[in-house]
Formats: sequence, C-alpha cells, structure tokens
Amino acid sequence: MTVNIFQHIKADLRRGDTTLWLVTVNTVIFLLYWLLRLFSVDILDRVLPLPSSPAEALLMPWTAFTYMFTHFNLLHLVCNMLWLWWFGRLFDPWLSRRRLLALYISGGLAGAAIYLLAGGLGWIPAGTLVGASASVMCLMAATALSHPSQKINLLFIGEIKLIWIAAVCVALSFLGLGGGNSGGQIAHLGGLLTGALFGLASLYRQRRSKAPPHRPTPEKTPRREGRNTAGRRMHAPRIAPEVSARIRLDQLLDKIRVSGYESLSRAERDELKSLSSRIDTDKP
Repeated sequence: MTVNIFQHIKADLRRGDTTLWLVTVNTVIFLLYWLLRLFSVDILDRVLPLPSSPAEALLMPWTAFTYMFTHFNLLHLVCNMLWLWWFGRLFDPWLSRRRLLALYISGGLAGAAIYLLAGGLGWIPAGTLVGASASVMCLMAATALSHPSQKINLLFIGEIKLIWIAAVCVALSFLGLGGGNSGGQIAHLGGLLTGALFGLASLYRQRRSKAPPHRPTPEKTPRREGRNTAGRRMHAPRIAPEVSARIRLDQLLDKIRVSGYESLSRAERDELKSLSSRIDTDKP
C-alpha cells in the first residue's frame, strides 16, 4: 500500500500537480534547514525570513518571496501544509495550475507588503516573518468566496459551508492582532484580502456566464441539413459550441454539489478543467 501511495505521488509530480509541488518545496526547505542545523550552520536563518524593518528588507528583497516557503517549526509546517493541501484540492477543479500558483504567490506578497507597512509604522515588534500562512489564507478566501455554497464535512460538526470557515478565520485573525504573533496575523490579513478580491471577481464571472446567452442570428448560426417527410431539405440550427460547453460544465458542477468532487472520474475531472479554462478564455 505504501508503494502505491508513493507511485501516486510520483505520478502527480510528473503531471505537474501544483498543490503537491508547493507542499514538496515547503517540506524540502524545512528538512534542509534542520539538516544544516545539525552541523551548526544557521545561514538559512539569516537569508530566508522577511525582516519587519523595511530598510532591512530592501537590502534583502528576495525574502519577500522566500519567507512564504520557509518554516522553522514542525507544527507550523504541518498545520500550513494540511490547510494548503485541503484548499488546494478543493480549488483544483476551478483553477488552472498557473492560476493556483499565482494566487499562492500573490497572497504571500500581499502579506509581506502589509507586514512591512506595519513594521515601518511601528505597529508590530521588531522581528522576522516565515511561513505559508498568508498564501494559504489567500487560497482559503478565494475558494470560499468564489463558491460560497460549497459544503464540506467536518469531524464532530457535520456539513458546513466554506464561507463560514472563511468568516471564522477572518475573526481569528482580527482577535490575534494584539497577541504574541501580531506580525503573522497582520500578514494573514494581506492574504485574506487578496483571496477575497479574487474570489469575488470569480463569483461575478460565474453569475455572468449563467445569464441567458444571446440568440445568434440565422445568418451567423451554423446549420446542418436534413430532410422532412416530404423529402425536402430542411435546416436545423446547431447548438453553439460555447453554449454546449456551459451546459456540460453545469452538469459536472451539479454532480459535484450532489455527490462531491470525488464522485467524478479522472476523465470527468480533466473535462471539468478543460471546460473551465475554455469558458474563461472565451469571456470578453
């Protein structure tokens, strides 16, 4: 069974599974950090975290990017990777690999920007920032707001909408602003804001796509020929490709709402991604 799990992971990496690649990069950096610590080498402590001082950050601009892949504590890593895996998988049917990666990085950069702003204004104590929390919060907010009716089962709680999970996370972020990790909570808000903007824009596009399509004029509508009972040729309008694509996409999304994403076959999952990308591309 263990061999099958590793084979599955290897296949996902070859296929370019963005969520799995992100988890892998974060884990490898964590293991490298502790391996160097065994030999009393602390270079990663100095070159990867994002300093709270904007002046120091300007001298190490790469840290605005590297901090979101860096964890120095095992519990911190495990918690973030579990949330990343969970929301990455939930959002996978609606996001292309490039968009998911772009959202992860955008949330991390937004968190870094707010963290540096707070540090420059003296709102948080001097220190450094590490962790993928801002990026994960971004994915969480984008998932919840783009599909607010999506429900998941939580242990001991039952079915709950993603939008309520997002609301709880936002509340916890505000409540933690005065605590010992105020800098990290400030960065979380940057990720949440970025994900919320993406999710609301996605929800707006979905509602526009569900509007009744304009009926094409007879001159521009492709026709196919047939014969009536009298033997005369007759022309029947063919369904426009973009309309049939939306119909098929709605069928797959209805199946997810009723039976869950896991009920889709591999072919249906690939079809769902293809249809989502095609409709997004066709939109003005």
